[in-house]
Amino acid sequence: MVRTPELPLLPLMTAGLPPAVSRILRQVGLPCADLSRLALSAEGTGRFVLYDSRSSDSLQRVRAVRRQGLKPIDFAEIDRSVSGGLGLLTGNESGVVRAYDEQELISIFLRELKLRLEAAGGLWLRLADFPFPYRAGLAVAIDQPEPSRWLPAAIPTTCFVSPKLRDEDLKGLLLAPSVELAWKVGPGDLEPTPRKTITHWRTRLDRFSRSGWAVSGLRLSEPLAGLPRAAELLRMGFAYTSLAATPGLGTSLHAGLVASELPTFPLERIESTPGRSEPGSWITLGAEAARAGTLDASHVLSPLTPTAKRPTPAPVPSVFPEARLLTDLRAGRLTLVELAGAEADEGSLVRLRQFAQQIPLVWTCTLSQLARWMKRRSQARLVVWRRDGGYEVQLDGAIGGDGHLGLELWRGAHQAHLPLVTSVLPIADEGLLFQTPESSPGGWLATRRAQAA
Repeated sequence: MVRTPELPLLPLMTAGLPPAVSRILRQVGLPCADLSRLALSAEGTGRFVLYDSRSSDSLQRVRAVRRQGLKPIDFAEIDRSVSGGLGLLTGNESGVVRAYDEQELISIFLRELKLRLEAAGGLWLRLADFPFPYRAGLAVAIDQPEPSRWLPAAIPTTCFVSPKLRDEDLKGLLLAPSVELAWKVGPGDLEPTPRKTITHWRTRLDRFSRSGWAVSGLRLSEPLAGLPRAAELLRMGFAYTSLAATPGLGTSLHAGLVASELPTFPLERIESTPGRSEPGSWITLGAEAARAGTLDASHVLSPLTPTAKRPTPAPVPSVFPEARLLTDLRAGRLTLVELAGAEADEGSLVRLRQFAQQIPLVWTCTLSQLARWMKRRSQARLVVWRRDGGYEVQLDGAIGGDGHLGLELWRGAHQAHLPLVTSVLPIADEGLLFQTPESSPGGWLATRRAQAA
């Protein structure tokens, strides 16, 4: 009898799956890798393989590695167990009416995969969404702020400004550690060809640099067909692009967010309520009003005068109610919001900071900090072994940087949250402290947005 070698619990190997499925697994932070044609000749080959029995190539590859000790999990079985199937995720939609939206399907798929992996003797361990010990994230941006209201910034803030600002304008701006600049660009900022656009933008970047400002990213007024390629933008020093969230995007934040080296951040706009003209006076809605779906003067809070109760013409819905923001942060979501420059002041930023402080361990960051973190997290590669009395996690990637990588080790609905502080991390079973969090085993990617009242 041929003795099969011991294999690590993770990474989860994949064989012949739709690209979207492999992308979701990477975004969730579950260690995974493509199955080599010669499985056991590849260092770090995991014990479990996710395959699709409907694909002849996938089925053939799994039959070969079964004899080498790998345990198969059939994606087709998961697909068939979901009402309407997972075609929305894989790009193979049929004419069946959708029973779930995209984010619900991601959550269901990950839940079913986790159940099957654990039932087969595997482990659900993933990279946490945020630097350890944070459990949720909030990034705030201001669209074309008024310079007199920039400082002091009560929360890390990204400010979108025109790339056409002149030297005299830039020299009048005050530097602040918690503020970063990005450009807001539209069709009028593009030249006839991407090459000419790059040349023109480099000149503008030099002007900003001479005044002491680095430009972290781009805010697109609309999707721009003539935008230089992502690789060119990265070489110019831009770390991300961003767009105002469009209807439907709020429940599918992952769309385009971590699909490339240059992520696109969809920002939800916080607007002032109609009939209220003072800057920063967007309405927040308490939990009771959110449940009742009503709003009256007793629920109106102004960042400038938090305790004031001012009359309001008539009940109106809040554009971004406080209750929803707090619910999203409690659920471990990444929340990206944008204030209009004419309405953004210190009071608005103080109010957002107060929201974040009501929930333990919320990471407040600029968009460039978020982009750097996401890149670092996506480059980490983990191998997880079962050892006597515990586990051993091996990291191929940088340990240092802005904050430690975090690990979430799940058993059923219970989670242990650990810092990854060394390239080889032993984890003793007896030292694990499990909690029952509000977040999902799939992280914010698999957590539905709270609905507006």
